[in-house]
Amino acid sequence: MSSKYTDEFRREIVSLRKSGKSVVELCRTYNLGKNTVTDWVNQSEGLSKARPKVVISKEQQELKVLKAKLKDLESRQEILQCAVSTLLKKKS
Repeated sequence: MSSKYTDEFRREIVSLRKSGKSVVELCRTYNLGKNTVTDWVNQSEGLSKARPKVVISKEQQELKVLKAKLKDLESRQEILQCAVSTLLKKKS
């Protein structure tokens, strides 16, 4: 994926920000979004807004799937119980 801005331009914006220019001023002058400037500065400082990827074992994955299936089955059981109850009331 090609970036809209060159690395050189990004470095220049980061440099200007670190030299004291406000994010708002940079955004107005260069027609940039606040998040764009903030992200570039954070990236230059080794900060990232992305959360680290959590690795889960096969057993944990299987447990997650089984819990979802159990929740679905419990929901279906509740629906069936309500239906049976309604049918029995109509018979009486």
